[in-house]
Amino acid sequence: MRSASFFGYFCNPKQSEMFHSVFSTMPMFVCGFWSVLFLLQFDRKNTPKVVFTVFMLVATVLYFCHCLYFNSCFSVLPFSNTLYNLASLSVYPLFYVYIRTLTDVKPLTWKDFALLLPALLVSLAVGLVYLLMSGQERTDFVMACLYHQTETPFTPMMQVQRSLHTASKILFAAQVVAVLGLGIKRLSTHKRRIEAYFSCTNKLDLSSVKWLLVLFALTSLLSFVANLLGRHRFFDADSMLAVPSTLFSVALYALAYTGFNQEHSASSLMEMDTMVNEKQKEPHNTVELKDLIIKKMEEDQVYLQPNLKISDLAAMLGTNRNYLYNAINVDMGVTFSEFVNRYRIGHAQRLLMENPEANMEEIAIRSGFSSEVTFYRNFKTVTGTTPYKWLKSLK
Repeated sequence: MRSASFFGYFCNPKQSEMFHSVFSTMPMFVCGFWSVLFLLQFDRKNTPKVVFTVFMLVATVLYFCHCLYFNSCFSVLPFSNTLYNLASLSVYPLFYVYIRTLTDVKPLTWKDFALLLPALLVSLAVGLVYLLMSGQERTDFVMACLYHQTETPFTPMMQVQRSLHTASKILFAAQVVAVLGLGIKRLSTHKRRIEAYFSCTNKLDLSSVKWLLVLFALTSLLSFVANLLGRHRFFDADSMLAVPSTLFSVALYALAYTGFNQEHSASSLMEMDTMVNEKQKEPHNTVELKDLIIKKMEEDQVYLQPNLKISDLAAMLGTNRNYLYNAINVDMGVTFSEFVNRYRIGHAQRLLMENPEANMEEIAIRSGFSSEVTFYRNFKTVTGTTPYKWLKSLK
């Protein structure tokens, strides 16, 4: 067994290798680095950032406990193992709470943190059983169950501790599946809501958070498989340790980078899309309102405004945003984003027919799109093909 010099004060002096030191500490330092950055820009009014800061701090504690394990810190292992169970069973519920703050305007309540209750109960039980064990029982359990270095008959207290550790692994797996499913559902619902009120949904629909959730879940499933195999199998196999360490470091860095740069949430989007004055004139009937909408789009070409919102169009027509929502999203059967972008694609097609050699970025901007990437994505959604292939089909 080996110990990195960083942990030398607590750990038994063993042979230290740079390779082992790097991969046993890398995820912890990634989390610690981002935790410091989040704390330096801490703003308690920004609820999503506050929750994400707590998430990164808990992740730092989790991987610090990993470091203690992989660096043979026997004197603190019962305590760190208790802390490890608390942190590992808290990271996913905290990430779900973070998604909740991004997708819901309602303020957080204590009920939102009820997901952390299993983590608290299991870790308290693990810590209590460690306290009730004798010194010899703790040593035997650590060496036999955590490191698999000895074969010792288990006492009743050791049996209870082993059962708690098994329950912790099962609960962790259940959290991964539950948070992945519930998180994707929330993000998908948020995306549909954004498309119903905004014409340009780029960076507003939290799609990057969705894919990072999937990435983080996949790496966590790999970690769960590794836990089933046993952490002890990675203890003296640095080449095996390098795989999960690298995967988690990359995933955590990408996750933290996205969270650090995430500007929009449900609350901020509500502020962007302010309600029009309710005292404006009475709404038109459905048929008349739809005719006014189409006339405004075709004659005034308001779709050329890159950041057009449904409240903007409602103000132009002197009606209420909710009536406009019903006319487009319900009666016409399309989201506001789809409705506006169809006009933009039609405009882009006319520009391409007039000048087939035109620069695609210029066509995108002149058609009301915020970027060339958004233009390509919407063009293929509407026409089923790319702008270049569409032009070729005209020849």
